[in-house]
Amino acid sequence: MAEIKYIRHVLSGEGLKPDKIKAIVEMPKPRDKAALMRFLSMVPYLAKFVPNLSEISAPLRKLLERSVEWHWETSQQKSFEMLKSQLSNATVLRFFDVNKDVTLSVDASSEGLSAVILQEGHLKPGFAPQTFPDFGKPSQDLMGVQSKELLQGPVAKLTWSFPSLPEEPQQPDVPFELPHPVPANSVAAQCGESSVYVEVMKDFFGTGHPLLSSAFTLGGCTATGEDPSAQVLIFESELHGCSSTSMVTEDELVYTFNIIYTPQEVSYGVPIVRSSIAVIGIECHYPRTHNVSSDALMPTWIPYASTKVAEEVFVFSLKLMTDDWIFERPSNQYFLGDMINLEASVRLYSHVPVRVFVDSCVATAVPDVASVPRYSFIENNGCLVDAKLTGSTSHFMPRTQGDKLRFQLEAFRFQQADSGLVYITCILKAAATTSSSEQKACSFSANG
Repeated sequence: MAEIKYIRHVLSGEGLKPDKIKAIVEMPKPRDKAALMRFLSMVPYLAKFVPNLSEISAPLRKLLERSVEWHWETSQQKSFEMLKSQLSNATVLRFFDVNKDVTLSVDASSEGLSAVILQEGHLKPGFAPQTFPDFGKPSQDLMGVQSKELLQGPVAKLTWSFPSLPEEPQQPDVPFELPHPVPANSVAAQCGESSVYVEVMKDFFGTGHPLLSSAFTLGGCTATGEDPSAQVLIFESELHGCSSTSMVTEDELVYTFNIIYTPQEVSYGVPIVRSSIAVIGIECHYPRTHNVSSDALMPTWIPYASTKVAEEVFVFSLKLMTDDWIFERPSNQYFLGDMINLEASVRLYSHVPVRVFVDSCVATAVPDVASVPRYSFIENNGCLVDAKLTGSTSHFMPRTQGDKLRFQLEAFRFQQADSGLVYITCILKAAATTSSSEQKACSFSANG
């Protein structure tokens, strides 16, 4: 059975027992008061392991009185040997169990009082022997044995339990309406007599993040030009090129093209993306009896929506918050481009002030932290690395309370998963406000 030695004690699965008693057990019989005093000075720290210590050691303590001459007699020898025997066979004290009943056993004699905590008949670390001072003469003992016995009772049955935590206050109804993203006007097309001209903004989804040029094609054809100042890609094609299709109606000849966006954010080296595959249809309509060009088309589309799930643990909590950080967010649905407000907190109750930290966070596509794909966006004892890895604007908010820590995470989805669900698992830690700790709350800028 594993044991740990700590400050002259041994802690094991059985309980608590004394360590380094060999020097006491092997001490020779004292030859004078000084030697006896050295022996007795080594005993007090073991008092909790020796029942009736005050009564057993009484003959030895009596010999140390100033008015008593040194005479080592049978009573002192017996007391000396009994103490060493008790120490060599010291009682193992069981650890306190909050789920078991407690019995407080007390006793008194002419030499002192004692109190013992018992659970199921086993001793707990709680011996409390107390000797009485010498008043010079027996007639001056202010407490007789009967008076000491009366201290034991009658008393009411001792009952005790750990205080229960107060109930969490109920959150009021929050006036909340899930905001839907406004489609970005990021594609413009102009149909010519024999060709089509298309401009695509690199901020394709209107989130403020330009996407890679290589992620866009016009029916498989790459961009023919780019305006770096305006962050615009240019596509040009003959009406019969770039995988176009044609259709003839009674009044019109219609050519159809597709602007195709394929996410390539996986090149960042992490298994998440913050955009979805998107296909924008472009149609050029030509009347069969006139030679005209169509007006620019403004395509409409609905972005992909992802879902976040918050898990709350006892004492610590991690909550999705509204944009003003006042209420818990009633919905865990987000759209790509949204910022997810998360608040980690710890309830203090009667504890000394502490600071809460987010030690690590992992996102997975299923409720299994070890599953693949998985994305670790907080690591190294509290560093939010999402901006460093993906160029996002995710960051920790300035701390306003020690027991709360807020951070913003830009919404994302897993490239390989079609469900749109993302599960976030975080390890929260609390540290005393006055102690030095390796915990931190650091963020990275988009450029690392």
